[in-house]
Amino acid sequence: MASYLHTQSCMSNNVGILKYYELAGKLVGKCLYESALGGPYRQLVRARLTRSFLAQIIGLRVHYKYFEQDDPELYLTKIKYVLETDLDANDAGPEIFFCDDVYENGRLVCTHDLIPNGSNIRSHIAETSAWCTLTTSWSVVG
Repeated sequence: MASYLHTQSCMSNNVGILKYYELAGKLVGKCLYESALGGPYRQLVRARLTRSFLAQIIGLRVHYKYFEQDDPELYLTKIKYVLETDLDANDAGPEIFFCDDVYENGRLVCTHDLIPNGSNIRSHIAETSAWCTLTTSWSVVG
């Protein structure tokens, strides 16, 4: 089973964890660079990189459809729900705002606005795609 890991902005207070991410990034970057050189410098990396990460490397925008494979839990619990729900209906369920909550050990750590003042702006059916794109972009970049 694959695991999908990205830092979040709320993790910036835990320097020890961020140092591990920095080290892993340097190692993968060095291997990718040396693989591009070829010949005796070639260092093959036996790793499966997520589609969203590969899209970022080549300069493409992260699309929410990548998360169906990259992070099935996020896709099934948030993105698919929002895409299949009529957000303008009276019985649509919980209101969706342009913000995302970050939980750690089951406790709310912080709320991140996806757009300025996003926690006060309700998402409507016409903005579903924009909400999904902003949510997935933030979950990758943090």
